[in-house]
Amino acid sequence: MAPAVLACFGFYALVGAYGFSVSGQRLTGDPDVTGSISGMAPFTGLEVKDIEISGLTNEFRRGEIIAALGVDYDDSILWLNMTAARDRVRQLPWIDQVEVRRLLPGTLSISIVERAPFAIWQNGGKITVIDAEGQVISELVEDADLSMPQIVGPGANVSARDILAVIESRPTIRSRMRALVRVADRRWNIRLRNGMDIRLPEEGFKSALDQLVALDTIHGLLSREIAAIDLRLRDRISIRLNSETDDDQALRSGGTS
Repeated sequence: MAPAVLACFGFYALVGAYGFSVSGQRLTGDPDVTGSISGMAPFTGLEVKDIEISGLTNEFRRGEIIAALGVDYDDSILWLNMTAARDRVRQLPWIDQVEVRRLLPGTLSISIVERAPFAIWQNGGKITVIDAEGQVISELVEDADLSMPQIVGPGANVSARDILAVIESRPTIRSRMRALVRVADRRWNIRLRNGMDIRLPEEGFKSALDQLVALDTIHGLLSREIAAIDLRLRDRISIRLNSETDDDQALRSGGTS
């Protein structure tokens, strides 16, 4: 009986050593290593007993990750298709990066990096939170950070990063801004908290904003009773007062004012 016992012990030691050698490897696009050892799994008794998740900012989302993994407790840990499990977690809209590792004898270790909330996007009556790349992270919820920039319109999600970087460096405008409105997916209007609209050109909006800041410094333009400031033409600024008609605006826009 001694040789049989030693052989059995050696078999388990071999499987354990091999599993340990692959458990710490970072999974990339390489073929999954589980295929070569899947036949051994029924004999090892190595089962999923614990799932560790690091990188979560909201523990309520733990269930989403476990559901996406597609792994049940007591599944054989050596049979798991780790690449497929990782890819399923990565498909969650609020996940940016993910790693999945085996920690033998029975732990799955999940390390994630979440997408950072960047702005609130309103489009077609739907309000969502997006990251800097325009990826929708989640529906707007009650505990969302309402101090984030608010952008409106089709295409606004993928175009907002550049103009917001310009506006953030101009606190005169940023402190008054209520929302950025994308017009025909070509240019922007800035809606201020006092209801004023600032109509920006399709190109050269940075120079237009510099001009606006300068005028506000001299004349306090952004605090006046003005309905709209049109900066779309390089050689003139059109200003529409709250009480003006379209004819009055046409007369005023005849030159820089």
